[in-house]
This record gives sequence, C-alpha cells and structure tokens, in this order.
Amino acid sequence: MQYIWATFEKDISPHWHKSGSLSKYDFTLNRINFEVKSSLSTEMVVAIKHAQIFNEHVCYLIVVRCEKCDDGETIEDLISQFSDIPNAFKNLNYSVNLQKELKRISAVDANTLRLNIIGIDVFDAAEVNPFEELPCNIAHLTYKLDLVDKPTVSEEQLDTVLLKGC
Repeated sequence: MQYIWATFEKDISPHWHKSGSLSKYDFTLNRINFEVKSSLSTEMVVAIKHAQIFNEHVCYLIVVRCEKCDDGETIEDLISQFSDIPNAFKNLNYSVNLQKELKRISAVDANTLRLNIIGIDVFDAAEVNPFEELPCNIAHLTYKLDLVDKPTVSEEQLDTVLLKGC
C-alpha cells in the first residue's frame, strides 16, 4: 500500500482483503487481483500456492524484499505515516484488516523490528507461470518459485492496471 501510494498517490486500502478471511488475494480491484509476497532475503524466491496465483483470474504478483536494518522503519512507523495522510487509509476495511494483521505479529516486533525495503517487483502471473498445464490428478500444489529472470511489469504498465481497477 505504501509503494502504491508513494508512486501513484492511489489509496488501495479499501480493496485490501475485501472478503475478510475468505479473500483469495491481498487486493482485488474490479476483478484485477494482487497477491503480495514479502521476504527477508535478497533472493527472488517466493512460496506459491499454484491454484491461487495461476488460474483464470487476472493476477499480479508483487514481491517486496526487505532487510533488517537499525535505521529502518517499524510497522508502527508505517501505521503512523499512513494515519498522517489526509483522505487516505481512513476506511473501515483498512482499520479492521490492520487490527487483524497486528494480532498476527508480536507487539514488541511491531515497535522494534526495523526493516528497509530493498526492492519491489511486480509480475503479471500469466507471464511467470512455470507450468503450461498441470495434470488433472495434481491438486493443492505449493512450491518455491524463483523469479530472478522473469519479466517484470513497469511502473507505467502498473499505473494503467491501477487505473482500470480504481
């Protein structure tokens, strides 16, 4: 959300887990889906649930690579920054989902774990699917996908996608 706001000045928080715990994707904007994967690694390897990402729906995979850093930002720092933005990040959906996410991490980590974002890459799922077709007897396939040489979506392309969705 921070990247989208900082880059495009679009508040996508109303589209965050719109169906609560039943949400298949992190964000859904007018049938365009975004799944966000974060990693404390410089590698471009992410855990994938194949059927979630590679299906008949339009899906973009966003990979956020972070590193622990003493001068980085905490989760509480980010929340504070969001709360200072007028007319954004003020909707009920954002507030409810934020509280749910905060319950998933320790209060100590939210205030003390400092991270820097070292890279954000966006991929069109249709362009990075490693399998043309899965055998019909394969179900619930989960694996680690290396995206290092896969084509990314440019900021211009992402802006066009966001305009369609917002």
